[in-house]
Amino acid sequence: MRRILIGLAMLGLAGCSISQQRKETDQCDRVAAATIDQRIAACSRLLETPHTASVKSLIYYDRGIAYGVQGAFDPAIADFTEVIALKPDFAMAYYSRGLGYAHKGLYDQAIADFTKAITLKADLAEAFVNRGSAYAHKGALDQAIADHTRAIALKPDDALAYNDRGFAYLKKGAFDQAIADSTKAIALKPDGAPAYDIRGSA
Repeated sequence: MRRILIGLAMLGLAGCSISQQRKETDQCDRVAAATIDQRIAACSRLLETPHTASVKSLIYYDRGIAYGVQGAFDPAIADFTEVIALKPDFAMAYYSRGLGYAHKGLYDQAIADFTKAITLKADLAEAFVNRGSAYAHKGALDQAIADHTRAIALKPDDALAYNDRGFAYLKKGAFDQAIADSTKAIALKPDGAPAYDIRGSA
């Protein structure tokens, strides 16, 4: 739930001059050294001109990412919903919308979107981590642990997966497992304060 992935680069934009196209695309794209407000404004300007559905979906996606980084989850969710309408097989749009729902505490909607993202992209470790965290918030600790375990199998160096599985073990009263997982999380990310808290509590 704590992850907002960076947006995708946009290629092949139509409907404006080459120089203007490059300027607007660079400002909307996450690579440019622009502020979040500038990125949102650039994406919004791009959406005022005609594009193919595929390109338009990427513009909405990049703007949704920018809104998410800004903490504006309602407009982020709205943009990812537009992406899904334009490109229903875009796994990252479901994943990113799920993050928005999770940040708002709408865990059922988040779980549904993470599940769809996993259906479309079975090796998306981040979706397992964040679905597991959503399950933990709902008190479904066994499902949470199962998802974190799957994430670790896909991405063994993911400190967050160990951290969050350790938290689920802690809530279950499985203190040895909580200590083991939080210790692993600390080894992978020594500056991760929550893991120390989990281990200390266990």
